[in-house]
Amino acid sequence: MNKISSIILLFFLFWSCTSCNINDSKNDSDEMTDSDSDLLTDADISDDLSDEVLTESEDIENDVEDLDLVDDKDFLPDEDFPDENCIDVAETHDRLCFSPRPSDEPCSLTQESGVDHILSRDSKDNYNSRSMGLNDDYYFFMKAVPEYTLSIYRCDRSDGSVQKIVSNLSSMGSAGYFRSFDVDRDYIVFSYNTTSTASQDQSCYLGSMTGDWELKRIAGFKNDCHEPQVMWPYVVYREEYPGWLHIYDIRTGTEKKLEGYKVSSFHHDGKKAYVNAIIGKGDESVGGDVLSKGPFYLSLWEVDLETLEVKPVEIFLKKPISAPYIYGSYIVYGSGREWMLYSGDFVSRNGLAIVLYDLVNRTEKILTDTVTGNSGKAFINYPYAGWVDGDVAGEYGGYQKVVDLETEDEWILKNCVKDMRDPVIVKDYSMIFFASFSAPTSDEDEGICIAEFPDPGKVESNESCHDVNPCTDDIYSVKLQKCTNLPNMKKCDDNNSSTP
Repeated sequence: MNKISSIILLFFLFWSCTSCNINDSKNDSDEMTDSDSDLLTDADISDDLSDEVLTESEDIENDVEDLDLVDDKDFLPDEDFPDENCIDVAETHDRLCFSPRPSDEPCSLTQESGVDHILSRDSKDNYNSRSMGLNDDYYFFMKAVPEYTLSIYRCDRSDGSVQKIVSNLSSMGSAGYFRSFDVDRDYIVFSYNTTSTASQDQSCYLGSMTGDWELKRIAGFKNDCHEPQVMWPYVVYREEYPGWLHIYDIRTGTEKKLEGYKVSSFHHDGKKAYVNAIIGKGDESVGGDVLSKGPFYLSLWEVDLETLEVKPVEIFLKKPISAPYIYGSYIVYGSGREWMLYSGDFVSRNGLAIVLYDLVNRTEKILTDTVTGNSGKAFINYPYAGWVDGDVAGEYGGYQKVVDLETEDEWILKNCVKDMRDPVIVKDYSMIFFASFSAPTSDEDEGICIAEFPDPGKVESNESCHDVNPCTDDIYSVKLQKCTNLPNMKKCDDNNSSTP
């Protein structure tokens, strides 16, 4: 009898405990559902999805994982910047934030080769800046409210999706604004100005678009960082026009300065910089009487970024109006040596020539007809070279002409009118530039244009073709995909009795 009572008592206790666990599990599940439901609502999921009855805690966890809400910076709204991706600017009481967030800014891609295409148009109170960039995966451009540039965007070259990657915090009111930027691979560098004083001094920031998206200041306002250009392993910038050249080493975080050359414009490839500069002590200005202050007028110089060794390339008699452009074994630049004066204004002169200069063989070739008009703002991405043909659409601008230097194929980009004074970026046979779509002086219809060109095949340095013969030029032919050693025009002796 006692045994039977004991069994009944144990069964009753087991049933009671099981009922408690079931109720507790139900309560836990309800609490998880409420918590995750709030998370879904915060993520702006549609009402239909957030109102669904989710009965299994495992299903809820899977849904949250599918949303990928944790540590996904690609889906941060504009106001939700992680603290580690923002830098306070003490001089402007501003905050710069650096992180990719989705944007509805329009971006239009093209599949056509050799045709210019409008990537980004101006819209009301949202204007494109004259600064832009590109890498293998993205086009980059800046948009501005009237007078102040506030945001940098990137457009995915595969699907046209757009992200805002650099901006001021909108709630803080802008005491500063972006001036220019440049991109190389996953690095971006930009200059930042202040509206709080009349000074045009600028600071510079370097950002890495991988990992934690680190942003750091590499030059304060006292350094006066203008027009920074990044090409691994250096960021190069100049002081206020025309100032000293600064070279910042990304690997070590150290900086050096080239004094004695007042730089007005430059371009570099990570090894050498080519600068338009005046030799002087620091008190010269391009508009002043520079001939009485130094031996040369504004001229083109080669600067070794490692050693700071300087060599002359061309001594100009007249001021060039655009920077040189380097790619591999070649640079192109505008030269005023052929100018013919019609009046005191430089646009009334003909003959601004585009010169192709072979850095290995030290030879040059004039690419333009100097009699018919002015040409400017040249670029090279060998075997392609291009420039603004000023004979087409006005004194300051025109259509861009692109030529294959080996096959002599030619393209005229007629959808976008390019101003000679504005930059163009060309990498891996892709180009991006600021332009107008009607006339070079139009402020109503401007934006960013792009163009793509066929991949010509392997390109090697002319230096790799050196044959030690002083009577030949060492040239790598992209068309033939091999080295060629053609007779040159130099006075030389190749020690061969069978040759003249």
